[in-house]
Amino acid sequence: YFRLSPADVKGRLEELVELLGDDETPLLVMELASGLERTIDGIAEGGRILLGHPKTRESMRAGLAMYFATLDDPWLMEISAKIVEALAIDHFFNIQLVGDKVIEVNPRISTIVYQEDLNLPWLGVKHALGELSAEELAEYQARVRPTRRAPPWERRKPALPWRYLHMFRSYRHLGKALLLLATLGFALL
Repeated sequence: YFRLSPADVKGRLEELVELLGDDETPLLVMELASGLERTIDGIAEGGRILLGHPKTRESMRAGLAMYFATLDDPWLMEISAKIVEALAIDHFFNIQLVGDKVIEVNPRISTIVYQEDLNLPWLGVKHALGELSAEELAEYQARVRPTRRAPPWERRKPALPWRYLHMFRSYRHLGKALLLLATLGFALL
């Protein structure tokens, strides 16, 4: 990762204009966001965060985060709450920031810092199936442990064991459960 001075950016934009010549294809040019990368994964209902899990993204390799540290950051939660409310998000969400700039909002969980007493995907499925109320889900916020770190060997713990898949056959919310499983990245072939 490298930094460009304003003069460098201006020079590169001038080079781009010269390269394009008479081509009038519309371009999207974005500001370079710099600073600490942070992300908030959570579960919302009706545009209100029920459970939020803020963390840093400490180390990247091939575009993927390899190391995380959970945070106790009221500012991140406040920004997330405003975004979740404005977009009326209803279920899983992920919001990523670089510095103080929001760079992504996703309708899924992005990363999990494994914690034996807090399994966000599983809690989301239970909530979607009606087994966990909004109030019960919100109580899990107290279990988010700030400063918890996830080294590379801990980042891929299974979120939803396959042995539980048979449980979804008996629920009237099968479609929503399957959608949630697909959101979590499970192939149902």
